[in-house]
Amino acid sequence: MNVVTIARETGLDVPRKNAGYRLDDRCINALKVLAERTGVSVNEYLENLLFEHAKVQRVIAPEEQRLGETRGRKKETTDRSGAGRKPKADQQDETEEG
Repeated sequence: MNVVTIARETGLDVPRKNAGYRLDDRCINALKVLAERTGVSVNEYLENLLFEHAKVQRVIAPEEQRLGETRGRKKETTDRSGAGRKPKADQQDETEEG
């Protein structure tokens, strides 16, 4: 019995594991470009690509679903540029006082 079958039967989430692979530099660069085009991380893009390919090759059952997003970000991201920084007006007040 494989991990996917066990997880489905027991109702447990299938864990993500770290894995390292040596890849052609062109493949790595292509993954970065393709992930950026689709608005996801390289890890998420690669996982989705491999998951769908494994389903087509019948290594993963066709009815299986990908894991939910658990990588520390919400599916709908908002612009957080400058998060945690004080507004410029507040920064100027501090430098003038000091």
